[in-house]
Amino acid sequence: MDFSEYNLWFFALIVLLGFAGGFLAGMLGVGGGLVFVPVFQEIVKNHEIAADRVPYVLANSLLIVFVVGISGSIKHIKIKNTHLQAALTTGLAAVFSSLLLSYILRYFHINDQKMFNYIFCGILLLTGIKMWYGKAPKGSIENEKAVIPPLKNFIPAGLIAGLITAISGLGGGVILIPYFNKVLKLPIKF
Repeated sequence: MDFSEYNLWFFALIVLLGFAGGFLAGMLGVGGGLVFVPVFQEIVKNHEIAADRVPYVLANSLLIVFVVGISGSIKHIKIKNTHLQAALTTGLAAVFSSLLLSYILRYFHINDQKMFNYIFCGILLLTGIKMWYGKAPKGSIENEKAVIPPLKNFIPAGLIAGLITAISGLGGGVILIPYFNKVLKLPIKF
């Protein structure tokens, strides 16, 4: 990519959007993909990769989601707000399903831009509706220790989160947070 056509304002905008994505990641646990996916789509729209941009958008967004996720994980591990076995169980299931779906999409050359946009917007819409109208169950926001369910209960969440991540570029938080809170009855801790 030739950066000579970009000016200082463009880079300032990218940095500002990066901060916005990081803020969303920290506040909502969604990895910043809500910001990064549309930004990357706009950046590559007018370049030679525009016809086949879905893999580039997903790869760039997921790299940033990964870095943001590592940062958040380190913070939560330091304050002892993480059950490592449950996190690893969920994460390994997510990695498996994400890699499998990515392989299938690549093998069958399924990277249609319209389909990607519909999936991304649909997930975004459902997440927004859930966040706007959803109510936390009574006692779900607390600072007390939670009883951790059996590790096998974390596998479905990881598998679904991996699929959503692979197909949309959003972080797994859009699935994991509601699943942990509503299904596994784990409290949201601050």
